[in-house]
This record gives sequence, C-alpha cells and structure tokens, in this order.
Amino acid sequence: MSFWGEKAAYVAGWMYFINWAMTGIVDITAVALYMHYWGAFGDVPQWVFALGALTIVGTMNMIGVKWFAEMEFWFALIKVLAIVIFLVVGTIFLGTGQPLEGNATRFSPDYR
Repeated sequence: MSFWGEKAAYVAGWMYFINWAMTGIVDITAVALYMHYWGAFGDVPQWVFALGALTIVGTMNMIGVKWFAEMEFWFALIKVLAIVIFLVVGTIFLGTGQPLEGNATRFSPDYR
C-alpha cells in the first residue's frame, strides 16, 4: 500500500479492522441463532448464547500462544475426526442400502 500513500494505507487498515470486527459479531450471532433453534434451548434467550460464545472467544484470545496453539490442534483434530466419521457412516449407508427412517428437515422448499 505504500505506493498509494499514507491516506490509502490508513483507510485500508481501518477497513480491514471493521471487516474482521463485523465478521466476529456475525459469527457470534450465528452461534446464538443456531443454539436457539433447537427445542431444548428454545426457552433460553439468545443473548445468553451470544455472551457465552463471546466469552469463549475472548478467553481463547487472551491466553498464551502455547495454550492457544494446543487448543487449535485439538479442535482441528476433533473436526477432522467428525468428518471422517460422517464419511464412514455415509459410505456404510450407501454401500449396504440400509433404509433411513425420518423426515426431511424442511430447510428448503424443495423437500416436501
């Protein structure tokens, strides 16, 4: 950005900050909406989940780098294991022709 000048670099820096600040707020709002969607948590106000998610994210950012890296490692491992389990279960269902019971989630008007 140095070839555009200091003003452009200043504006770009603030735009970068605002972009990530808004992205964080949107993510926390999404957590609250997802948790509130499930019937078991329907009576809990959304702001409680948003505050909990904000507290978790804030705490993770305030701890030392070593612990943060350790948490990132374990969370990534959990995510990879979940994907592998879903792939194995899906392959088993497709390979055996096992009928699935249940109803469509009705998230889309295409499934009626």
